[in-house]
Amino acid sequence: MSDHSPLSRPLRAGMRTAALGLKAHRARGHVPAQVWVGVPGTTEPAQSVNFDTGHGAPRTTLDRGHHVDIVMSLVLAVRDRVDTPLLWIVRSGGPEPSSEDLRWYSTSREVWAELGLPHGFAVITREGWTHLPSGVEQRWKRLRK
Repeated sequence: MSDHSPLSRPLRAGMRTAALGLKAHRARGHVPAQVWVGVPGTTEPAQSVNFDTGHGAPRTTLDRGHHVDIVMSLVLAVRDRVDTPLLWIVRSGGPEPSSEDLRWYSTSREVWAELGLPHGFAVITREGWTHLPSGVEQRWKRLRK
């Protein structure tokens, strides 16, 4: 079977590995929203910020300026060690982008363009993942190793 996906196999495997890690860490219940920059599912360096109280509500309301500062800080922290960093969000629910995910997506596009990096963004949940720049998604009924 040939692979016609615009995403590399290692990136797809990395997002699946990140979902497996999420499932292993929190098999049931609420998954706090967390923003990551790096390479999902690898030993490459990655940085993250958790914005959730654990009750489904953000700790504080973040405006666009906060998003830009946070994303820029995260990508600068890994840029020297990761050739093509990806921003991904892990959270509860399905992998379809929420309005909050789309705000992070917009911000990440701006920051990646400013830094001259190829843009990458994904939403990863226990139910699957969505890579927004390409529109490719993967869903599963039961995720197993």
